[in-house]
Formats: sequence, structure tokens, C-alpha cells
Amino acid sequence: MNRKRNTGFYIEAILLLLAFIFVIRTLVQVNAVSHSVSEDARRLTDGVILASNGAELVLASDSPEELMGLLKEGSPERENSVITVHFDDTLEMNPAGTKELVIDWQDASDDFVHAVITVYDQGREVYTLTTGGYLEGGRP
Repeated sequence: MNRKRNTGFYIEAILLLLAFIFVIRTLVQVNAVSHSVSEDARRLTDGVILASNGAELVLASDSPEELMGLLKEGSPERENSVITVHFDDTLEMNPAGTKELVIDWQDASDDFVHAVITVYDQGREVYTLTTGGYLEGGRP
């Protein structure tokens, strides 16, 4: 009779241990998913900040040349009407940074300029913003 009680105790202990392992495994998975979601949110937030700063720079300049002048400390690269500048993880201009702000300055018509601003993080597109504004001479 004593042997039956010991066997029941061991079965109950094993079931409790399995339940405990299942709970721990579930909590670890939830933590891993939340970390991934948090990193994606941080990337998106940084992308929105860089894109909005780029939009302000576009509106503050009347030409791609003037825009290049505003970005000079970040060693911008220019190919035709596309200007690229790099940023580090603290969103400071850094030619070796992993974040990339690409501003595609499109020709102005009737003193109104369009720009497509795209932010990349480690080569992956994070955010795109299309903006526009009147050039200095065309403002009402």
C-alpha cells in the first residue's frame, strides 16, 4: 500500500514539473516576440523622425544644391536629384552609419517642389514619406 502512495506522488510531481516547464517555455516565447516587436517599433520611430527631419530640410531649401549645403556635415552623396546621407543609431549624421536617408528631389512646377523621402535601416526600407512645398519665390 505504501508503494502505491509513492507512485502517485511521483506521477503528480512529474505532471507538476511538466506544467512548470510549459509555463516557462510560454513566457520565454512571449518575451522573445515582445522584444522583436519592440525593435521593429524603434526602427519605425527612428524612420519617422529622420523622414520628418528630411521633409523640413526640403522645405527649408530652394534647390538640391542648397539641400546639400544643409547636410554638409553628414557627407551627403548626390546622384542627379537623389541625395543620400547616413546616420548612426543615435540619429546623428555619420558617414559610417547604418541608417540611410534618401531624398529624391523632384523638379518644381509652378514653384512647387515634390520630394520622396525614404529611410533605410541596414539596407531594409523602413519608412517612405512624400512631401512637397512652395519654393521661396512661389509662396503666397
